[in-house]
Amino acid sequence: NVSTPVLSPEADTPATPRPALRRVVISGALGNFIEWYDLAVYAYAAVGISAVLFPKEAGGLAVIETFVVFAITYLLRPISGIVMGVIGDRLGRKQLLVLTIAMMATATVCIGVIPTYATIGIGAPLLLLACRAVQGIAAGGEFIGASTYAYEHAPAHRRGLIVGCIQLGTAMCYPAAAFFSFALAAWMGNEAFTTWGWRVLFLAAAPLGLIALYIRNKLAVS
Repeated sequence: NVSTPVLSPEADTPATPRPALRRVVISGALGNFIEWYDLAVYAYAAVGISAVLFPKEAGGLAVIETFVVFAITYLLRPISGIVMGVIGDRLGRKQLLVLTIAMMATATVCIGVIPTYATIGIGAPLLLLACRAVQGIAAGGEFIGASTYAYEHAPAHRRGLIVGCIQLGTAMCYPAAAFFSFALAAWMGNEAFTTWGWRVLFLAAAPLGLIALYIRNKLAVS
């Protein structure tokens, strides 16, 4: 017996099986959580970054320079959204989502291991700038890619809910980044946190990124 594919309401294509749809939602929500956690946590590590990756003689100006680098990410996002959208249309949503999470996790971990200004001089802030640029490019394609992928696989009557779950992953990153930063600083003390502890915030992206990458590699090609 040949079973007839179940069609989603108001759609002309077979509905995505529930287990596969669950993977789509988890992948999108988790990926967006990781992507935006990696962006948000920078703000909580800014004092440590300015003290370690910028010249000490810059004083308070180093904090301003740190936030200038922070802004680069958001300047790149709109341009990246267009470019990544085209890549997703040509290569497929799955490939785009794997690419964005790999870029974001790699760049974030690299921020956590950048040598100090005392070690490599001007190379430290330049490497920081390069990593933040990669993060901005990845972030530009992440939400639009994950939302589109989820929308394409969701049944018509649940598309709003499912795309909303993707946005929920994005929203949860901000309290998570704040809590993790506060807890880490309270546990190790402000001096240790400013000297080297802030790097842990970025290195935590490695296991999270590997989990999201694994889930996304299991997604259906689209």
